[in-house]
Amino acid sequence: MFTHSQVSSFTEALKHVVESIIGRKILFNCDLFLVVQKLTKSQRTGIWKQVAALIGSSAAEVHDYYFNSWQTTFFQDPRDYTKELKMLLYQEISKNHNTKEAVARTIKAFQTQYPRNTCNERHVYQFVYRYALSKYSKSLSIISAPSSQLSTCNEEVTRIMFRVNNAE
Repeated sequence: MFTHSQVSSFTEALKHVVESIIGRKILFNCDLFLVVQKLTKSQRTGIWKQVAALIGSSAAEVHDYYFNSWQTTFFQDPRDYTKELKMLLYQEISKNHNTKEAVARTIKAFQTQYPRNTCNERHVYQFVYRYALSKYSKSLSIISAPSSQLSTCNEEVTRIMFRVNNAE
């Protein structure tokens, strides 16, 4: 676990290491993020170990902090799209896809529908997958799920579908 001083010195340590790799100064954190993303595999080798040595941590902790905390500030939160993601998942599960396939199709549909979103794909996957597992079993269709398990966003759609099905 990172201490407060390690958190506060992380960016400067990362900046120092990356500047030594690329041979030029980096002025802004967003530029640092973009440069790190564009480093080749050979340039990235040992980067977490070097940063860890500068701030007194382990390479694994530095790696995890970068991917789970630091870089997230440069992405939009997938929760900003909660309604849209739930509706897309609902549509995929109602097509009788299993949970895993529905999650994959939901993410693909989301990326197609919102090509300019700035959400981290891994975070979108985690958000959708956690929601899907909390609401639906792996093979259960959303149509047969009890209405108490459905989100507010989807309850109205379910009621409409029920009325349509019962009217036939």
